[in-house]
Order: sequence, then structure tokens, then C-alpha cells
Amino acid sequence: MNKGFFIGLMLFPLIVSAQKFDVTTKNGTVNFTYDSSTKGTLGDVSATIKFDVSNLSKGSIKGTVNVSTIDTGNSMRNGHLNGQDYFDVAKYPTMTFTSSSITQSGEAYVVKGKLKIKSTEKEVTFKASNKSGKLVFTTTIYGLDYGVAISKKRERTKIDISVEIPI
Repeated sequence: MNKGFFIGLMLFPLIVSAQKFDVTTKNGTVNFTYDSSTKGTLGDVSATIKFDVSNLSKGSIKGTVNVSTIDTGNSMRNGHLNGQDYFDVAKYPTMTFTSSSITQSGEAYVVKGKLKIKSTEKEVTFKASNKSGKLVFTTTIYGLDYGVAISKKRERTKIDISVEIPI
């Protein structure tokens, strides 16, 4: 979900001055795992990235994912997830992420910001790294926090997210 919004992040150590990237890509993928039997992807990821390797505090990332691209390998499930019980794509066609800070931790970056799903916006933290020619961003959220779960037990709505952007 939120998240394939970061195409140039790991390239920045090679850049010596502030840069602005306007990225629109259909090559980025948001992978998610809800439980061992429910896995899927979201595509149509776009992002604007500003990053100054010498001053991470001036960096920013804003991104959007088209929710209607959800694919769990089951067309009936996809339709249900796009419906009012879950993502309500007719009313909320996108998920967005806006960073509030970017820091470095070892060889990885830590990107904090607000993830908005439907009308709910919450703080999340992504860990970002370069793996096999892809930028990979990972986090965990809870569907109940965003109104996209039927279960009322928060732990049962855990969603692991991995955003992959080819570089």
C-alpha cells in the first residue's frame, strides 16, 4: 500500500546536490500479506521525491497508489476488497503517503510519514534499502486502524507491506 513511492531513494548517495524527481511508473509494485493465505499486489504507483544526500532533513517523498489495481489472484476477492466493506474504491480511489522525515540507519534509510487509506491518516515508518537492483520499502500496518477490516481484533488485521521499485 503505501508505498512504491520511492524510486530514487537509494540512488541518492551517488548524487551530490539536492534533486527533484517527478516519477510516474507502472513498474513499481506494492506487495502485501494479510495472512498466510491472502497475498496480493497493487500497482500504478506514482511519486515525487526530493532528496539532498548532504541534508536528509530537507528530503521529502509524496506518493499515490491506485487502489483499483489490487490483485489477490482471486477476482471475487478483488471485487469485494474494492467494495464498500473494505477500500470503497468508488469513494476513495487512492492511498497516499507523505513523508515527515528521512534518516539513515546503517546502510538503510528510515522514512517516516503519514499513510492515508480511505479517510484515515496515520503515522507509519518504512525501512528502505537497495536489494538486487530494486528499492525495497517495508512496513507493517493494521487494517482495523484504517477501516479496511471486518475483524475487531487488531492483531488479526496485521498487513505486512513491501514496496519494490526497479532501479
